[in-house]
Amino acid sequence: MKNVLKLLIPIFILAATSCERIVTDVTPPVTKPKLVLFAFISPNDTLTEAIVSLSNPIYNNNGMPTIIAAAQVSISNNEGASANLIFNNGTGTYQIGKNTFSIEAGKTYTLQARFRDYFVTGNTTVPIVPGEISNIQIISNNNVSTSVLPALKIITTIKENGLNNQYYRTITNGKHKTLNNSFTEFCGNNLHTSKNSTTNTFKVVCDYYNSTEDVKETYDSIQVKLLTTDNAYYEYHLRRLNYFGSDPFSEPLQMFNNVSGGLGCVGSYLLTTKNIKIN
Repeated sequence: MKNVLKLLIPIFILAATSCERIVTDVTPPVTKPKLVLFAFISPNDTLTEAIVSLSNPIYNNNGMPTIIAAAQVSISNNEGASANLIFNNGTGTYQIGKNTFSIEAGKTYTLQARFRDYFVTGNTTVPIVPGEISNIQIISNNNVSTSVLPALKIITTIKENGLNNQYYRTITNGKHKTLNNSFTEFCGNNLHTSKNSTTNTFKVVCDYYNSTEDVKETYDSIQVKLLTTDNAYYEYHLRRLNYFGSDPFSEPLQMFNNVSGGLGCVGSYLLTTKNIKIN
């Protein structure tokens, strides 16, 4: 035991000494950026869009990501059909119309991006059957918020599609009376999975607080969007919606990535929408 202690004492002294030294001459490593491919596709969209950018390495972060406008971006399905996406300078995205290349439920799609010596690819299988919005209930507190009660409580009942391991996201919006086809998002962070679920329905509660206006005078109706998603869409948003970047003491959160050769997310969803008047 004494011999062991004799061996440990010099190590402890060295460790304590090294802790007192302030290192100022270390040059952070230069890390090569990675190509980022980002796309969520759906049969409900008139355009299929993808964003291609370069990542910002942690030791040489220059702020916003660099959007790449000169990449070669393509999409293909499991039946052999393929097409190229064209860059739109106005939106900063690569696009293709549904009349040129359609997205269909149940099919698997591969998006690829090539830029210089970078090459990335991501896959997604579009869900087969959407969930159903079976009921929307609106509970009003005289249409004005208090410190305790919301101006509106919207309870949406969702009927699942009956398949195992399904993923859902609900978004609740208010439709403006005076602004044509304009919506304000009340709640958009509601995610649900049917994994380990014992029922085929679930409820989503959206509490909308607004103490400065009478919501009945401002909004004409409530719109609920139900997205039946693949695993990639769900996992990405599960992390993204729970990330608090403004908190310097929050634990680091590893973002979801299903893109080979780089970073990003390629996912898909089916969209169901239902509207109800505010009485």
